[in-house]
Amino acid sequence: MSGPDWAMDLLWRTRQIDPAGDEGAIRRYAEEIAEAQTVLSELRRDDVTEIPLFSASWPEHSPR
Repeated sequence: MSGPDWAMDLLWRTRQIDPAGDEGAIRRYAEEIAEAQTVLSELRRDDVTEIPLFSASWPEHSPR
């Protein structure tokens, strides 16, 4: 899910839904997704400190 082919496919699919969509915004969105994919693919799980997931049900100021 990266590269110009993926971005063009995203643009084409978006045009099917919204022919008047802003091409520049769609391309920027595709670039952001590609950048995020690159970061995620380079991330090594061993290098990440485990952090508990957020839960909206946690009381305010509760120890985590």
